[in-house]
Amino acid sequence: MKYEFIHILLVFIGLFTGYLISYFKEKGKNRALLEDNQSLTNEIEKIKQEYSLDLQKRKYKYETKQKLYYEFMDKLDTYNALGINLFFDELGTIMMKFYESNTEEKKKKYTIEFNNTARDIDTKIKKQTSELFSQLNQLKLTTNEETLSILEELHNELSRVNNKFIEIAESIPDLLNKHNANAEIQKFDTHSNSKIVNIKGKLIQALKNELNSI
Repeated sequence: MKYEFIHILLVFIGLFTGYLISYFKEKGKNRALLEDNQSLTNEIEKIKQEYSLDLQKRKYKYETKQKLYYEFMDKLDTYNALGINLFFDELGTIMMKFYESNTEEKKKKYTIEFNNTARDIDTKIKKQTSELFSQLNQLKLTTNEETLSILEELHNELSRVNNKFIEIAESIPDLLNKHNANAEIQKFDTHSNSKIVNIKGKLIQALKNELNSI
C-alpha cells in the first residue's frame, strides 16, 4: 500500500512537473508572441509616421514649387504686356502725329511727348525685366535638367528682347525721322512674341511634369 502511494505520488509529481514545464513554455511563447506583436505594432507606427512625414514634405514641396511656377508665369505675362508692343502702340501713335504735323511747333510738341513716353516705358520695362530675371534665376535652382534647358532658352530670348529695348531707347531721336521704324519694331515684336509663346508652351509642360513627379 505504501509503495502504491509513493508510485501514485511520483506519477502525480511527474504529471504536475510536466504541466508546469508545458505551462511555462506556453507562457514563454505567449510572452514572445506579445513582444513580437508589440514590435510589429511599433514598426507599423514608425512606418506610418515616416509615411505621414514624407507626405507632408511632398505636399509642402508641391505647393511651394506650384506657387513659384504660377508667380513666374504671371511675371512673364506682365513682362510680355510691357514688351516692344508698347513701343509700337504708344510711341507709334505719337510718331504718326509727328509725321502729320505741318508746323515746327507741333513737331517740337510731339518730340517732347515722344521722349517722355519712351522714358516712362523704358523705366517700366527695366523694372519688369529685373523682377522677371530675378525670379527666373530663382526658378532655375528648383528644376531638373530638362526644365533648366528650357529656362536657359527663355533667358536667352528675353535677353535678346531686352537688348532690343536698349537699342530702341538709345535711338529714340532717330525714330522720329525714320518712316519705316514702326514696321521694323512690329516685325521684331511679332517674331519675338512667337518665340516666347513657343518656349512658354514647352516650359509649362515641363513644369507640369515636374509637379506630377513629386
